[in-house]
Amino acid sequence: MMDRKKVLVGKIDLDTVAAGFVLGVNREDRVEVIRNTTTSAGELLDPSVICIEVGRLGGGDDRKLNNFDHHGPGAPNECAAYQAYLAVEEQKRWRPLEILYESLEPGYLQEIGASLLDGRESSFGETGELEIESLVDSLEELRQKKQGFSWSFRYFLVSEYVQLLDVRGPSSLRDLLERFEIPYQEIFPTVSDVISGILLVEKFPINALHRGVEFLKYVEGLWIQGW
Repeated sequence: MMDRKKVLVGKIDLDTVAAGFVLGVNREDRVEVIRNTTTSAGELLDPSVICIEVGRLGGGDDRKLNNFDHHGPGAPNECAAYQAYLAVEEQKRWRPLEILYESLEPGYLQEIGASLLDGRESSFGETGELEIESLVDSLEELRQKKQGFSWSFRYFLVSEYVQLLDVRGPSSLRDLLERFEIPYQEIFPTVSDVISGILLVEKFPINALHRGVEFLKYVEGLWIQGW
């Protein structure tokens, strides 16, 4: 059974819903909505607790500790969803090599991988640290190719859409559409419109978060299938 995550989240909106989506938040998790306050330092210091828009420690370690907030002095420029996406990609990039090995063809880099996994000295180079980094880069490239459209959807969602709306405001989307002479009516309802609709009809914030995450999963499925 999948471990239940503890998730603390602030105001439910497009940004927090998208963050929950890329972090894999589901109905089995222990989700708590924090209102009008921030979480304790102990929770922010605990990487097993996912904190979305409920405070930050500062100093550059927040993303590693699963704290995603872009408010306040010195906060990151990226919205919470984009920060969460980057954190997930970083964790995938440095997963144990035996897991990354699944992306390889049988026998590919077998000798190198075996020597790295059991700690033996290898014959593939004297600068082991650089070789490991190079290997991980190669595996990451293969992983992204295998993920294909799924990877592209999540990256586009958080970096080009949520980031735009959350940081620059809703009018930024209309300005973009006007620049390309695309009538808003032709793309209505947008992802943001649907999330807003969910928030309008769902009176329980936690349910709204889950319904929003499930909607994004549905859209991702359509994306992968080529719409």
